[in-house]
Amino acid sequence: MSYQVIARKWRPGDFDAVIFQDHVSRTIKNSIKNGRIHHAYLFAGPRGVGKTTMARILAKALNCVNGPTDSPCGVCENCVEIRDGSSFDVIEIDGASNRGIENIRELRENVNFAPLKSRYKVYIIDEVHMLTKEAFNALLKTLEEPPPHVVFVFATTEIHQVPETILSRCQKYFFKKIAIDAIARHLGYIAQKEGFTVDEKALYSVARAADGSMRDAQSLLDQVLSFAEGEIGEEDALAILGVVPIESYMKILTDIAGGDRKGVLIEVDRVVTLGVDIPRYAAGLIDVLRAVRLIKNGISVQELLGFSPEENGQLRNVAEMYSDEDIGALFATGKELLVSLRFAANERIYLEMALLDMAAAAQAPSLSALLRKIEELSEGGAGAVEKKNRKPHNVITPPHDADTAAERPADATANERQSAVSDDAIKRNWDEFIAQLRTTGAFLHAKLAHARVDVRGGRLSINYPAGQDTSYYSRILDRNDITFIKDALKKRMGQDIDVSIGRYDPVEQAELSVPGEDQSAPPPEAVMLKNPEVEEMEIVNPVVEKVKDLFQGKIINKGDE
Repeated sequence: MSYQVIARKWRPGDFDAVIFQDHVSRTIKNSIKNGRIHHAYLFAGPRGVGKTTMARILAKALNCVNGPTDSPCGVCENCVEIRDGSSFDVIEIDGASNRGIENIRELRENVNFAPLKSRYKVYIIDEVHMLTKEAFNALLKTLEEPPPHVVFVFATTEIHQVPETILSRCQKYFFKKIAIDAIARHLGYIAQKEGFTVDEKALYSVARAADGSMRDAQSLLDQVLSFAEGEIGEEDALAILGVVPIESYMKILTDIAGGDRKGVLIEVDRVVTLGVDIPRYAAGLIDVLRAVRLIKNGISVQELLGFSPEENGQLRNVAEMYSDEDIGALFATGKELLVSLRFAANERIYLEMALLDMAAAAQAPSLSALLRKIEELSEGGAGAVEKKNRKPHNVITPPHDADTAAERPADATANERQSAVSDDAIKRNWDEFIAQLRTTGAFLHAKLAHARVDVRGGRLSINYPAGQDTSYYSRILDRNDITFIKDALKKRMGQDIDVSIGRYDPVEQAELSVPGEDQSAPPPEAVMLKNPEVEEMEIVNPVVEKVKDLFQGKIINKGDE
């Protein structure tokens, strides 16, 4: 007998043998048991997950000599002919190559003929979405009122391309991608039956490369079994698949975490020398980063992403080397690498530069680490101030009755001196706070730019000019702004500072004498308005003036140079 490929040799022969599609198998089996056989079924899902196989099993279940039955015998004449594809009553049509209206008209003529020796005439149309619009319209009438001896089974990978008029007349079943763990177990069973010993890591590598398709996985396994004799290790499987083991990614990420840039480039050279496809290698790195970040967030990836127990342990070790923020930065760099590789002439250069960028990002302090350091320094400063101001335990305060008139003026003088020092410290910290706002809080800085600050007795007053046109200054600082200012000063000085909003009279401030300045001199001519007439006065928009003052802007009239 000629050799038969694994994908055909190990094709399931009954409902229970279809891997990972129990939700479909159970529903169809129950409908057959209860005699609720529909005239049209539609199987939708990814390629290689069992749609056509399920359609053939359904045909056997309907036409078995013991049927209709949910457990076809597989040995009667009808079951054997359906399995071999030689049954006259089960017609398989490729929708991609028989998509025209003439093909469907021929089908409509044949459905009226009774089956030759079976109970039902079953039409299996694969890739039904490839039919033309005219072909669908020609099929519609037959699908709506089929003869009682006809059952249609449609299979498609693109259900959204099937017209709603067809979908509404079918029972729809959705097939899932097969889990990597389920594929690996089934491949191990097949390899054992074929007389081969395959390493578990090799099975998982093949299963991941199949991307949820059992048919693809069996084809890859067939190729791996042909490559080696006897026991098959991971290296044999990876040599066939053209990918590198997960240890390569583990080494890359370990070197990046440890700042070993030389080690990173050595691993890149090894990978390139092996002839590995660099875009595929970069995509594998993205998958590993995804797994590491999920583990970092407490999510089990062994079943979700299909890693073996040993690989899962390696991923956990790497996850402990990074913070969640670091992994996010590495993932962003890897994502940009995948985009760049689409148009890269020298792919190795882009891979090397991206990995070096990852190493630099991993060694740089993260934002969260900087914030923690600032908080620690602030708390340390506050503790020092509190310790400095704390009264020693061995100091005994004299009773009030012992106070003398001479001691009271001395205490008042000391309090004034301490208040003066405190006021200077508040003013100095305020100036530093305003300087910092230039880069970290430009909007709040604009609000405070025109304020006059007065510090007296440990209290800070933010004063704005009073008057009809400028009174809004006293309202532009809301409660959140005041709270933010208090918190910032408290972090700097280690104690609460009383902050209030006040006003000052700009006229009185202008009349105050300034040393070295002649108060009798008139204001500069540039700011004087000589004999203004009513028609010459410009109309001032108060909103524009507020915006101008807030952002320290100026009005540029048309024609000014």
